[in-house]
Amino acid sequence: MKVSHRENTINRQHYTVEKKHSYILNPRILYAGYVKREKGWREELHVHEFIEMILISGGSGQIIIEEKEHSVAKGSLIIYNSNVAHYEISSENDPLQFVFIALDNININDDKPNEFLPSGCPPIHDTQERYPDILGYFTTILNELSHKEPFYDEIAESNLKALTAEIYRLVARRHTTPSITKVNALYENIVSYINENYRENLTLENIATACNANRFYINHVFSKNSGTTITHYIMNKRMDHATNLLTNTNLTITQIALDSGFNNLNYFCRMFKKHTGRTPREYRKNNLLL
Repeated sequence: MKVSHRENTINRQHYTVEKKHSYILNPRILYAGYVKREKGWREELHVHEFIEMILISGGSGQIIIEEKEHSVAKGSLIIYNSNVAHYEISSENDPLQFVFIALDNININDDKPNEFLPSGCPPIHDTQERYPDILGYFTTILNELSHKEPFYDEIAESNLKALTAEIYRLVARRHTTPSITKVNALYENIVSYINENYRENLTLENIATACNANRFYINHVFSKNSGTTITHYIMNKRMDHATNLLTNTNLTITQIALDSGFNNLNYFCRMFKKHTGRTPREYRKNNLLL
């Protein structure tokens, strides 16, 4: 869909979104809570099949992950991937306090399901200046789950999505190898090729050839990263182009069909009505009346 707006000026600026991501980010909350430990409190060694994130909000102590000991204090963010053995120990003089969230449904590139951090990335991070914002997400999620007012689940999960993106950004800034936000090169190549050539006679075969990959594999990669198929994406691009031409030009329906990548006028009209609910002629007439 083409978005039109006034020109940028000193007093008015427009910022657009360029959708590029290397992962499907749709986390699901399992539970959230907070802990205020007693002096010298010690957790039992355990594992779970989901991800757990802990933000230290006060005190100090040690976190043991896969038999390795790490010191933590206020501002420390701990991320446990699924099936990672761990436990916490509170200090004697300054008991640990923290908030925590359990989540799943994380898929990063070709990593294992529910592997929030790829192999080689440290599990503990100092949030530093980002601490107030990250704590804010944790607190909002916890408050929504505890009060359960209308739409609490939508608000909690939207905050979780923002929180995970914030954490990925934090980690990527400080640990470039491996990079959390590494772009899936094949996916980006597919998108770029389609965006440049959707008005041509595109097929999975010629897209695969241009991207030097198997046609079945490119469909898998594209669907995993975008949530839709290549065929559906191409059709949406063509329809967006056609609606723009119908609204903003005096080209004939046949010219618009050809310019949008359709060699058959009847097929174009049928797909256009399926996409918009109107024929191209009805769409043009309706928009000219607005």
